Amino acid sequence: MQDVQFIWPTPQVFEQNGMRTVGYSHELILPMVMTPAMADKPIRLKARLALGVCRDVCMPMQARVRADLPLPGAQDATIARAMDQRPDTAVEAGLRRATCTVDPLPDGLRVTARLTLPRVGPDEMVVMETPNPAVWVSEAMTQRSGATLIATLDIVPPPGAPFLLNRSDLRLTVLAAGRAVDIQGCDAGS
Repeated sequence: MQDVQFIWPTPQVFEQNGMRTVGYSHELILPMVMTPAMADKPIRLKARLALGVCRDVCMPMQARVRADLPLPGAQDATIARAMDQRPDTAVEAGLRRATCTVDPLPDGLRVTARLTLPRVGPDEMVVMETPNPAVWVSEAMTQRSGATLIATLDIVPPPGAPFLLNRSDLRLTVLAAGRAVDIQGCDAGS
């Protein structure tokens, strides 16, 4: 396999016990665009999945998947619908600027993202991810000031672990009213 790109559909926002989380209910169709190492050969897929299945509490689960995928054929309607549910790109949503200021905390960093972006919908929220899943990211405090959406959150690495934050590696997702905008990275704020 030369390359794999996941096309995540727009997640739902769940509110439970005073906390907001994002995820999917019932079924998730997760399209993947795969580039084989050799274009004329079928793809042999082997994957290990780690996921959380939630109702009142979330339970971590793992599964292994194996499949021999044929060479490309007719497009599958279910996958095409899932591809249509992807978040807008920053360009499609009209993002003009994304900056992040970073301030030290005793146990991590406070990041304030300023996104010059047309309103996505009512009750906008921002979710930020780092490339390292072991790094804890708080729920963002989000507010809008005119054309700018401002999100402030804390990032805390595992205790005793060294931590380097590269703003260009941050992924910000703006969610509102069943829509999403995917923003990869932000510039240094002033």
